[in-house]
Amino acid sequence: MFIGFPGMLASLGCIQEAESWGHLLAAAKRKLGNEENTLFWEDKWIGEVTLKTKYPRLFALEHHKSITVAAKMGQLSLDHSFRRPPRGGIEDEQYRDLRTTTSNVLLPNMHDRWFWSLNSSGEFVRLNLSSRGLDIPTILCPLCNDSVESTSHIFFSCQLASQLMAKVCRWWELDYIPLNSYADWLFWLTNSRLSKLKKEILEGVCYVDLVA
Repeated sequence: MFIGFPGMLASLGCIQEAESWGHLLAAAKRKLGNEENTLFWEDKWIGEVTLKTKYPRLFALEHHKSITVAAKMGQLSLDHSFRRPPRGGIEDEQYRDLRTTTSNVLLPNMHDRWFWSLNSSGEFVRLNLSSRGLDIPTILCPLCNDSVESTSHIFFSCQLASQLMAKVCRWWELDYIPLNSYADWLFWLTNSRLSKLKKEILEGVCYVDLVA
């Protein structure tokens, strides 16, 4: 049975490492691409709150509550999938604001992905901070204190990350191979012997392990 990220850390006896890992991953956010995997109303993809929270009257009119951003923005108009057009007052006010909010949205031809939220580049690991001239005590990984802290190290080659990945492989009855980067992981996943559906499920499991 999949016991989730906290359970895996506990099973490895990594209480102190778990606390550091939790602080580290708290700043991981989704960076949006073509929005095919992002829900228009229920995900925080534009602004600090969900659109269903910001525009409750419009969400009540929406026929497809779980419509994606890509599907919604591809419609002839934002009220195309509403049960009926907005009717004056607060509904019209919220609709005009929604149109303004989304008027400059462009969907690049790439999948949604995760990024670090502590600076504009998405890189707040110690190696990057040091290269930018920030005076920090050490550039070593706080989880293993053995190698330079980079995103590839933290998520793939660090001892803790390797242990977590080995457990995932064991649960899925897959051969474990050391991974040193996202490219390595993607190659491993693409060339696994699983069906397309199972690969998609495993991809989700790996993302949960890394950023949940």
